Amino acid sequence: MWKMYNETKADLKVKIGGSDEIDAKELSEFLKGTYDTLAKITSINAKDSYFKLNFKASDKGSVILDFSAITPEILKITGYVVSAATIIKMYLEIIKLVKDLKGKKFKKIDSDTGNITNYYGEVNNYNIETVNLYLSNPDVSKEIKKSIKKIKDRENLKYFLNNEDAELELSKEDMNVMTAEEKETEDTEEELENLLENIELKVYKVPFQGNSQWDVIFNNEITKVSVWDQEFLKKLHAGEILLSSQDIFIVDMKEVKEKDKVKYYILKVQEVKRLENIKIY
Repeated sequence: MWKMYNETKADLKVKIGGSDEIDAKELSEFLKGTYDTLAKITSINAKDSYFKLNFKASDKGSVILDFSAITPEILKITGYVVSAATIIKMYLEIIKLVKDLKGKKFKKIDSDTGNITNYYGEVNNYNIETVNLYLSNPDVSKEIKKSIKKIKDRENLKYFLNNEDAELELSKEDMNVMTAEEKETEDTEEELENLLENIELKVYKVPFQGNSQWDVIFNNEITKVSVWDQEFLKKLHAGEILLSSQDIFIVDMKEVKEKDKVKYYILKVQEVKRLENIKIY
């Protein structure tokens, strides 16, 4: 028996940063992972529903993929409306959730509010439907990691919904962190990680666009650090904070020791001041 649906349509543009060339196998596996994940999210949200993904074009410059997603519009008992746009938004929010977890298991999930606390104590909020999907269908996040891992060495990955501003952006570092293999035991991880609080760093070289690593003076040496304080980065990129080579940062930082390597991640910028002790943040 045929069922009549109102078809809904939404456009998803995926921009794979870097060269305008890409290995065919890597691209095909990324496309397959994208399709499989979106189709699974659709089938989970509405029984007997379907999902079509039409590849439209590829532009010059970075590798740009244009998709049209078509799904039926279905009203669930909870009042939640399933449409092409809500499916894509849920897909992107799960990617963001996986990114925010930074390659670790979460510490706490509040299914009533949608708040998730990651391994490092950072709290982010998500749609309740997204949280429920993440908890009840672990294969979805695994498929996302698997597909992104194929292109993790590209410059960045950007998702646009209905030709608007970027809905979600992943840096090269984000992709590598979120797709890294988890350590087998938490004990091993804790032995390799240290929280450094109220550490003084001096600016050496700062990229003012994107999420590239910074060069700072730490313990009298030039050291590369990754900045995870999104609130500070937003203000910096918006021009609300103006930095100079004379600036000193007071930060909370995570130190990760991996064999013969040591990596540093700024979790929170507490203060920024000039050598004249003028506070600018």
